[in-house]
This record gives sequence, structure tokens and C-alpha cells, in this order.
Amino acid sequence: WGTLFGNGNPVEVEVGMGKGLFLLNAAAARPDTNFFGVEIVRKYQLYATTRFALRNLSNVKTVCADAR
Repeated sequence: WGTLFGNGNPVEVEVGMGKGLFLLNAAAARPDTNFFGVEIVRKYQLYATTRFALRNLSNVKTVCADAR
């Protein structure tokens, strides 16, 4: 996690993040925590990632994958 985020902050993982509303609010409210979202639907993962990038939220990373 340290390599991915560039710090040693704690990480919370959300499986099935959808369009990322929860992660957006959590990352904005808690900049001292890293968030990692997993979404199986590519268009939702890209939509959420764009939302985070537009707000310069560097403490959120996402992946398009099946969490199983």
C-alpha cells in the first residue's frame, strides 16, 4: 500500500464502489486515510476515477476487477 499511495496512512477498501459517491465523501473528509475502491463494471470505475481526479483526491485509487 505504501508504494501505491506514497505514504504509510491506513487503507480502507470498498468492494463494489459503484459510481464512487461514498469514496468521494470519505476521501474528502478524511485526507489522512487512503481508500481503495474495487468495481467490476468498467464504466462505473472510470466514472468514479474521473470524479476523484477532478477533485484532486490523491488518497483514492481504484481498480476494475472482480473482487473474488
